[in-house]
Amino acid sequence: MSLLERNGLPVRPSRELGESLPGYLYRLYNANGHPVPTEIHASLSLLYSNAALDQREAAAAQLSAVAGELSDADWPRWRTWHGWLKQSYAWLRFCPLCLRENQLHQSIWELPLVTACPIHQTQLVEECECGRKLGWRWSSADWNCRCGKAFCEIDAPDAAQGTVVLARLISACSSVERGGRWPYAWRLPKEFHDLSLEALYAEIEFLHQLECKLHRHLGGIGVTKFPSASVGMLLARWPRNLDAYLQGWLERYFAKDHGSGIVRLGRNMPLIKLQTSFSSPLSAKAEPNISRQYLARFVDRIRLPVHGPGVYLIDSALLKQLDAAWLHEFYALTERSSHLHSPQAGKPSGADSRQATVMRQVIARFVAYAVTKQSFNTGLRRTARIWPALPEHSGTSLLEWLAHLIGPLHEASHTHLCYLREMLDSVQH
Repeated sequence: MSLLERNGLPVRPSRELGESLPGYLYRLYNANGHPVPTEIHASLSLLYSNAALDQREAAAAQLSAVAGELSDADWPRWRTWHGWLKQSYAWLRFCPLCLRENQLHQSIWELPLVTACPIHQTQLVEECECGRKLGWRWSSADWNCRCGKAFCEIDAPDAAQGTVVLARLISACSSVERGGRWPYAWRLPKEFHDLSLEALYAEIEFLHQLECKLHRHLGGIGVTKFPSASVGMLLARWPRNLDAYLQGWLERYFAKDHGSGIVRLGRNMPLIKLQTSFSSPLSAKAEPNISRQYLARFVDRIRLPVHGPGVYLIDSALLKQLDAAWLHEFYALTERSSHLHSPQAGKPSGADSRQATVMRQVIARFVAYAVTKQSFNTGLRRTARIWPALPEHSGTSLLEWLAHLIGPLHEASHTHLCYLREMLDSVQH
């Protein structure tokens, strides 16, 4: 009987839930006292490759003759080779503690970014203590290395918390069942429970792009090329860790801008651009909606709702210190326009970078006086009188009042803005 047909193998153990296809074939042939045939290795390599569909279907047919009908999960989906988003048959990784418990190779260990055991929280092993890189073609019977070392006896160090979070999220969102051992005991963010694996990978890629772009913007180095433990930590205790990360980045950005409480972000800034433009490595259907929506809400909390070129953010600590009575009094000193202010009348975005710089300086000085509740001496009264004419306003929130007062600055000329800056600089404390 042929070793390439199931009927040719007298011992035919059933495939267990969550067991990988290569792992089952290894166990099947091992139970019959045979190494995995070269033809089976070749078919598995072809199934995991970027070969044409008809070639992969032929390989799947040969494997089905031995392993039984293949499921959708047996067809490696991650073959785009987009950096980290790939699966390979060449190398083998596993959790020694899991192998010691059930002698099964789990499908979850094959998925991209799974480098830790979601159950034992240890790093997955990829090489033997003898120094050899482990692979399916070079593994001896009964889960042993060629040097004789049993896989289940290899020491596995503790994994970083972030990699454990990634492994647990991927396990929970994959189609591989874990028999009720997840996700409740793992305390995963409930927002991600119902995501498909494609959608989860899009969220991970989005956070990785955000992390890289924000870090690079401050001149930092050291962010990994592919998503790693740091992205897992952003997903842990969702969304508090991400919020703290964004707050920390903003604090450094404010400090970089000479301690100003107001920053102007161009439309190409990653914090703004990623809200509307994101290149998913998967497909147009896999959008990072959870992360993107949270990022938009975070920005909106400290965004001045003014129309015009660029986006203005205010330090949240300063926003809490703004005095509504001071803003109302300054507004009372300004002139009124006879027509409603049109936010669309501002100058085109990027028309004059010098003007944008001066306008940000005027806004920063104005907010500084509003925070310190500067008395309305002659200098501030003069500033209010030359302020661009304002329409009537009946807003209630501090952000609405602040936006109403600084909105007309977008229509002011460069000369007018420079004059306002000079007047604010001349105010006596």
